[in-house]
Amino acid sequence: MDVDVRIAAAAAAQHGLFTTADALAAGADSALITRRVQVGRWLRVARGLYSLPGMPDTWERSVSAAVLRLAPPSAASHRTAAHLHGLFGRPKRIEVVAVSTGKRNLPFIAHQCLDLVEAEIVAVDGIRVTDVPRTIIDIGVPAGLAVAQRVMDDALRKGLTTLEQLAGRIHRYGRRGRRGIGPARQLVVERLHWDKITDSVLEDAFLRLVDRSGLPRPTPQRRMVLRRGKRVVRVDFNFEGGLVVELDSEKFHTDRTSFQEDRRRQNALVQEGVTVLRFTWWDVMAAPDYVIATLSRALARAS
Repeated sequence: MDVDVRIAAAAAAQHGLFTTADALAAGADSALITRRVQVGRWLRVARGLYSLPGMPDTWERSVSAAVLRLAPPSAASHRTAAHLHGLFGRPKRIEVVAVSTGKRNLPFIAHQCLDLVEAEIVAVDGIRVTDVPRTIIDIGVPAGLAVAQRVMDDALRKGLTTLEQLAGRIHRYGRRGRRGIGPARQLVVERLHWDKITDSVLEDAFLRLVDRSGLPRPTPQRRMVLRRGKRVVRVDFNFEGGLVVELDSEKFHTDRTSFQEDRRRQNALVQEGVTVLRFTWWDVMAAPDYVIATLSRALARAS
């Protein structure tokens, strides 16, 4: 199979486009690329990007070109991705995300995001596109809450994702310190009614999580007498080996008095040699694997 046949196959899967990397993989070298362009057998679209002649100039081809112009990992994103997934109308401008854009004055919007990974990129009509959960989370900024809500609701109706999948992805992004997840997080919390979780419901959910994991069951609402200061405190959960778990509900974050008292209680426990782990309502509901992994490590150290 010669170079031109290999290039034709690569271009056919990318709306008639191919990159320098594709050409080199097909067996070409820089001299051959130059000759093919000079005689018009290959057309130069942009630096490092080429086309076979006679290809129709479609919107999808423009999206593919935008993705291929950026170094991988790169993908169509935001409103462009939502359109390709059938969740949004065709946007006026093409949007692409990449770990490094490295270029200016591009004829499309290039978002830089350091946490983009190949596992979150799928192929749609021969174009690399962010998957549905990432698209929903990304689109909230800059498109806004209303657009994110419409796209999310449509994806849920079509069975393209679930609220639990979205919650898990949001948690992972949040732990990396990523900005821009606020709109999606707000929508997921409201849909799952997590903003109305009471302390007792949260504690029951934590116990069920521990039971399913096979870890030893803690004693709930345990009264502990502290030697220093002769103080009696009540903790949410006490595990054998000097491990205490405290749960922070949504109310915890808005009640200043409770916040201050919990910090003082935690300081008193630490001074007694007790290990204190704190989990938020979001941790318990959206990131159970994180909770169990953290508990497992702490219990292993305590044993």
